[in-house]
Amino acid sequence: MNTLQDKIIRKISRKANEKRDLSPLYADRELMEQILEEITASYAGQVDYVASPESLGFILGSMAAARLKVGFIPIRNRNLYGLSPTDAISAPYIDHRDEPRALQIRTGMIPKNSRVLLVDDWVETAATIHACAAIVEDSEAKVAGIASIGATRNEKTSHLLQSGQLKCAVEL
Repeated sequence: MNTLQDKIIRKISRKANEKRDLSPLYADRELMEQILEEITASYAGQVDYVASPESLGFILGSMAAARLKVGFIPIRNRNLYGLSPTDAISAPYIDHRDEPRALQIRTGMIPKNSRVLLVDDWVETAATIHACAAIVEDSEAKVAGIASIGATRNEKTSHLLQSGQLKCAVEL
């Protein structure tokens, strides 16, 4: 394990059955600079936009977009945003609690043929990221990569990690 991974794991350690809290990472400016460098460096000059799902993905995604000097596209929760079907591109998914959900963006937000980096805070089951990818592809754009602070290695995420599609600072 490298030093960056050690620092992250120490900051987000948790007790059994507690949800992982990444807020101590965001409060540490130097550590966030290291994390952003780790997960975005290979995409410099390679993407046109960063897109992230609501809500915690917005934090890291907007930071990554600013670092890469590209636009940021927020992907909203359909039940909170509620665009009409004619004004939206939506993608359903089953979340980590086995609850049905859906994400959406306003039609036309992602320009055709653009290169989009998907960014989320943590990839637990990859369901949210797959829904984001479906929205990008339905917009006739290309998913250039996926980045996150971390990922939980399991049967649903290992293909993304092994293929290099998902760039993250730590795997648990």
